[in-house]
Amino acid sequence: MSSIHSLASSLYSYYNSVGARTGREQRGALSRPTVAEVFQYRKHVDAAMQELLLDDLSREMTELITLGLQHEQQHQELLLSDLKYIFSCNPLFPLSSAENVREEISENGKSDWLEITDGIYSIGLSGTGFCFDNELGRHQVFLPDCSLANKLITNAEYLEFMHDGGYENFNLWHAEGWDWVRQNQIQAPLYWYKIADEWRQFTLAGLREMKWAAPVCHVSFYEAAAFAEWKQMRLPTEFEWEVAAEKFAWGLRWQCTGIRLAR
Repeated sequence: MSSIHSLASSLYSYYNSVGARTGREQRGALSRPTVAEVFQYRKHVDAAMQELLLDDLSREMTELITLGLQHEQQHQELLLSDLKYIFSCNPLFPLSSAENVREEISENGKSDWLEITDGIYSIGLSGTGFCFDNELGRHQVFLPDCSLANKLITNAEYLEFMHDGGYENFNLWHAEGWDWVRQNQIQAPLYWYKIADEWRQFTLAGLREMKWAAPVCHVSFYEAAAFAEWKQMRLPTEFEWEVAAEKFAWGLRWQCTGIRLAR
């Protein structure tokens, strides 16, 4: 595939708005470009974008470019996630980078509860910054009284759940979650490895000593819900989390939310 191949869009794009495209189920029949061709194409795109950014852009074009950049960041995140998983399957535990081991950033400060009093709250984007379309349509919701922990669950806290038989007690799990645990023989979070009776965690910087004060990561929704049940608590709803989010020092982990059932 050359950088100006006339069929590039239809061969490798999955956007309907671009025009005719190759079906997902048929992509395996396509020849992949060489590394040199990939870099050539990237150079072509970078040069074209730099030229475009020198123009007096319309609001619509600015918003489109911003969306494209945000979407590209998602792809970069997925590339790192795939790389980490593939490397974790290698018994030599190769490293990708020795920098920015975010799994080792500890929670600091005092643990406390964030109180939400019952009432009507506004949900959705408020402001002029970037957002995806599912954050639009600001609206009001009613929330009953609740409390949210102001800190994320640490590796040490999750280990307590494991030591107390969290992965053996079916009463803690959703039915589908329990099936998942049994079928896949899950005994710990993804990327946890017990070596010589010591837990270690695989990161993009290779296999590392477990940092027990750091927030637990790579747990599924099923695991998060089971942990909450073990603590005799529950996961916050999306709306509860959004109302409390401005009081969090959040961003260290993706967080699971649940559904609050009427009693």
